[in-house]
Amino acid sequence: MKLNKHALGGIALGLLLIGCAGAPPLPTLTPAPTPAAPAPEAKTVPAPTHAFDVQARRKRAIELTEATDYRAALVQWKILQTLQPAEPEYTSRVRELEDLIAREVQSLATEGRQAATKDNPAAARRAWLGVLALDPNNQTALQVLRAIEEQHVKSIQAATTARVKRIVASKSGERSGEDKNQADYYLDMGMKLFEERDWQGSQREIEKYLAAYPDDAKARTLLAKVHQNLAAELENGGQLEAASEHLDRAKTLDKKLGKTDAARTQKIKHTIAEQYYQEALRAQHDSLDNAIVLLKKAVDYDPSHDKAQNQLRKALKMQKKLQNIKTPSEKAD
Repeated sequence: MKLNKHALGGIALGLLLIGCAGAPPLPTLTPAPTPAAPAPEAKTVPAPTHAFDVQARRKRAIELTEATDYRAALVQWKILQTLQPAEPEYTSRVRELEDLIAREVQSLATEGRQAATKDNPAAARRAWLGVLALDPNNQTALQVLRAIEEQHVKSIQAATTARVKRIVASKSGERSGEDKNQADYYLDMGMKLFEERDWQGSQREIEKYLAAYPDDAKARTLLAKVHQNLAAELENGGQLEAASEHLDRAKTLDKKLGKTDAARTQKIKHTIAEQYYQEALRAQHDSLDNAIVLLKKAVDYDPSHDKAQNQLRKALKMQKKLQNIKTPSEKAD
């Protein structure tokens, strides 16, 4: 049986209506919940920094020890030992340095005594000053240095008195040949020791001669050269301040000769000033007064050291401000 197009369309429409009638209703869609906002991260509060940076102080203590500045190093290790008494390294370091300083003090004391027996007060003085640098409360060093200074003053007074007598005698024509022979002996001995490169011995003998003849230009020039050589030895040994003193003496004795060392002298003094400046920067964290003392030394050695000048001005201003600060009890008074 053939169906026409209208019959087929009716059957299809019927099937579609039957399917729609039997289909279940579409489910109602529930909107997805909104995700909760993430909780804000807790901010980490950095731990407060202690006023004493232990690691930096330990590093400084090691640097001072390696630089053989044992006294300053010992102070740093003792501070660390106080801050962290349970740390065995600090106790060990303190004990080692105390033993080392004791040995150095004993060695320098022996050197000072030997210099005294050789009639070399300058070397004895340097040795005992070294003892005091390591042990400021060393009574033996204080007594010996006081005795050396007293003897030095007596020698100057005796030389001055003898010089006045010689001047008076020479004006009256009474100077004896014996005095002249003795003075010539001192000069000859000084020249001989100079040739043997015994600078300290040469200095001693020429100074004896100049006590009798202070205006002898040749002897003054020779003594100036002695001071130049002593300065060179001290400079090579790292004793720049003592070297600077000898160069200043050389210039006083012979200004013309001193001009040849002008650049060298300035370089040494600048180096000394820089050392004091750097030491002052380190010291100002612990003691402003000590830093000021060091900065003044730096400026004394090299007035053209701008950084030391500026730092000194700042330190003096800070010192003045601190002095003007009064405690509550003082304000009440």
